[in-house]
Amino acid sequence: MDGSDFIDVVDHTESSEFFDEVIGHIQDIILSEEFQNLHEEFFEQHWQIFDYGEENKIEYTVIFESYQLIFENFLTKKLMDCMQHFSMERFDMELRQRRGNKVGESEIIDLIDTITDFQKFKEEILDYRSKKEGRVAFIESSNILITRPYGSSSAG
Repeated sequence: MDGSDFIDVVDHTESSEFFDEVIGHIQDIILSEEFQNLHEEFFEQHWQIFDYGEENKIEYTVIFESYQLIFENFLTKKLMDCMQHFSMERFDMELRQRRGNKVGESEIIDLIDTITDFQKFKEEILDYRSKKEGRVAFIESSNILITRPYGSSSAG
């Protein structure tokens, strides 16, 4: 038997089908206008409260907990509307088992991480702040992100 006789077998279990279905629905949900508006409204209300210092203020925790509640409930409700058999506990368990395994899922997992991980949430809201303050310029044609260091003036 030489190397050409081997057949790749892909493990396509009920578990992976469930996970893939959930990821597909989450992708559709986060691309929806409803989700985008909700996310934008939340960040618009809170971006000025966050600063670039290392110290985390108590009010950050309150805002993060509000974010978690709003977006977990939103995603769960939408997923239950799409999938009769959806279970957040099952999805969470499979997510932990698969974390980092699939490249195509990374953006969705990054979003999920902003809901469950304070530091990732803070980074995202500070990125939003940078954009609002004009310290970030994005050149779409070349996919280059240009940032000015904190404290730099816009005059050159």
